[in-house]
Amino acid sequence: MTQHTVLLVGGTGRIGKLAMNEMLNRGATVRAIVRSVPADFPTSNPNLQVIQASILDLSVAQLAEHLRGCDTMMCTLGHTPNFKGAFMAPYRLVTDATKLLCEAAAELKPATPIRLVMLSSIGLQVDGDDKRGLGEGAVLGMIGATLPPFKDTIACANYLQKKVGEGKQNPHVEYAAVRPANFVEGPQVPYTPLPSRPAAATLFSPITMSMANIAHFMATLATDMDAWATWKGKWPVLYQQAHKDGDKAAPAAAAEPAKEEAKA
Repeated sequence: MTQHTVLLVGGTGRIGKLAMNEMLNRGATVRAIVRSVPADFPTSNPNLQVIQASILDLSVAQLAEHLRGCDTMMCTLGHTPNFKGAFMAPYRLVTDATKLLCEAAAELKPATPIRLVMLSSIGLQVDGDDKRGLGEGAVLGMIGATLPPFKDTIACANYLQKKVGEGKQNPHVEYAAVRPANFVEGPQVPYTPLPSRPAAATLFSPITMSMANIAHFMATLATDMDAWATWKGKWPVLYQQAHKDGDKAAPAAAAEPAKEEAKA
């Protein structure tokens, strides 16, 4: 069985912490870059290496040394969901951190590309997605023009699509970017990632995704090479229909057969 070593940024966030624990439970070694160490971090686990730093304060060379020996990078960074997180610096937290990770990988010139598992957003429109309605498109356009966190998400996606991967400016990294619906609490239940966003998954639909499921899928991409072969270079979608009471999520369209946050 392959022993994976993962460099994780965003490990103190809601998804990042769950993904970290999931990877540790699978026997992976995790190097977590965090600004401060939470009291509930499993620091006694010998497979967890804590690097106390802000990723945006690290140089490419410094980050490359932390990355040396890793086969995977995972980024679960996001903007804090409050006024300060939405409208104050760093405005390009996710994009700048992703660029640093990719440049650090290029610095190492690995014999095989280092894998990057990204947490993205179902709000993105990528090739293969069903067309959005005019109203939804207008709302997303307005959000993208005025809300820095979503502008950051779009900029990061553009960077990955244009600069990263085989035959592109940085061939030393290959990526998969997970696009979940709104995060909710809840257990890990059966789910099926979709290769593209169906028309039913709109901003106005009652769709969610449990954080446990998101973390489980991201950990699977980091530790299961068959899953990685299926999803590398793609933008898988995760969502469930919410119950009418709105406080839980139930498997729905995302369970059908597929057609083919923390701060640095």
